[in-house]
This record gives sequence, C-alpha cells and structure tokens, in this order.
Amino acid sequence: MNRRFVQVNDSRQGYHLNSPDHYPETHTTAFFERIYPVLMIRLARVGARKQPHYRVVVIEKDRARNGRSVEVVGTYNPRTNPASVSLKRDRIDYWTAKGAQLSETVSKILSRQPVVSSQSEAEATPAA
Repeated sequence: MNRRFVQVNDSRQGYHLNSPDHYPETHTTAFFERIYPVLMIRLARVGARKQPHYRVVVIEKDRARNGRSVEVVGTYNPRTNPASVSLKRDRIDYWTAKGAQLSETVSKILSRQPVVSSQSEAEATPAA
C-alpha cells in the first residue's frame, strides 16, 4: 500500500476520508495514523565509526533511525567542545505547528540554544 495515498474508500459503509463532516465510528486512531503518519523531529546518525555526527531530521515515527526523512532541519556535532549545533528554527517551529513531536534529545538541544528574535538579528546586521 502506498503510504502517501490519502483518499481511502470504505465501500462497506459508504464513507471516504474526504467526506466533509462525518467519519464512521469504526475508524480508530490507528486507522488515521496509517493514513496520516505521526512525524518526529529526531537525530539521524551520520559520520564514520566512533566519530558520530548527527542530522536533525523530520521523519515518520515508525521509520528506521537513518530512514528516508521528510526534511533535514539541522545538524549536531557532539565531538566539538562545546558541541556545535546548527538548527533551522523557523522550520522546526513549522513542523511542530503541524503536529510533529520532538524527541527527548532534540528537545534538550533546543532548550540549550538561545532563541534569537528577528529584531535582534536586524540590530546585529549593519545597514548598508
């Protein structure tokens, strides 16, 4: 079954997912998770043996650790002192607004990163 296929016809009861207001009672949460998979923002390991380097990725929850991701939203290198982190905060906010869940490690990394507002960025860049 194609996991991206959205319209599912349930001919037994005459309903389909694109009907405007009503879904049958038989469709459980597990049914909708098959159609609309749960997204996670978590780490995917890259790098050589004993030299870990991670990508922060948006990926379906049931995929393998280094499986196909939806989008790469940052990198994390724990081997530098201090650990170097590069994140696309706007994309992370976008995906969390869409319902993506943060893994414990990514939420800790985000909490350590200072939040940079757009106003302070404008002040930091000199006007030409």
